[in-house]
Amino acid sequence: MDRKFILYLTIGIPGSGKSRWVKKFVEDQHHRNIHVISSDALRREILGDDQNVNVSQHAMIHDEERKRIKKLLSDPSLTSPVIDIIIDATNCDVHEWEKFAKLNPTLMIAKVFDRDVEQSMKNQTHRERKIPENIVKRYHSEFTKNKKFLPQFFNIIDFIPYEP
Repeated sequence: MDRKFILYLTIGIPGSGKSRWVKKFVEDQHHRNIHVISSDALRREILGDDQNVNVSQHAMIHDEERKRIKKLLSDPSLTSPVIDIIIDATNCDVHEWEKFAKLNPTLMIAKVFDRDVEQSMKNQTHRERKIPENIVKRYHSEFTKNKKFLPQFFNIIDFIPYEP
């Protein structure tokens, strides 16, 4: 069967509302079979901890995201003509976008949460997992540097407005 594979990447710094948006999107689209791969959940599953993660572990988590996409795409029990997969992660690295693009999705959609550091730090007061400000700033810098490359990798780029 020739299936369509739609890949959504949430892109934004920690505390920008990505996971909250994913939860609401999946609830609103309950008639569709959407598969969510969350980097936070993978860190807890694989490392037993989603708080203290080093750079090599980040790479391992991103590799695992792609392995799980491939597993979903090869699963014969999934008979839907369209497979929707959301990667719920910061996804600020242009090199990771390139690796996801190599999976050849029919559509690759960026859901962009372009927030400032101050707002994201305020949002963290409601989060279980708090990210230090220096890390949030590093992600913000990386995202700011890379967002000009979005059109090279994504068929659709959707900037998600802030919702308090």
